[in-house]
Amino acid sequence: MSYEFNAEENRVIRRTGRRTRLWGIMTLGGGILGLLVVLAALSGGTFDPVVWVVLILIGLIPILIGRNFIQAGNSLSSVVTTEGNDIDHLMASMSGLARAFTMLSAATALWVALALIGVALTMGTPAVAG
Repeated sequence: MSYEFNAEENRVIRRTGRRTRLWGIMTLGGGILGLLVVLAALSGGTFDPVVWVVLILIGLIPILIGRNFIQAGNSLSSVVTTEGNDIDHLMASMSGLARAFTMLSAATALWVALALIGVALTMGTPAVAG
């Protein structure tokens, strides 16, 4: 199916592509920074291997999510800058966004579960008097 978006549609798609790519860059950058902090912390002490894996995932997950947002933003930009493949580029972007949002949802669910476990464990621990 061949379809070309009009000027107004292209303006909306271009703006959305830029914002999607910017969000991806910010997320990826935050993941890289987080991974560097985690690696610096891990190099200074001995940790259980499970802790190593969990802490490294804390940095890697945003990197993977950011990468998907960047790819989706690039696909949206391709809708505007190419001719004859608008629907294909749009569908590629939707697939990238779906992957990014799926990963983001799973990461958020895991974070909430860990936070609830942490609260439950804290409630069972007596307060330390100063």
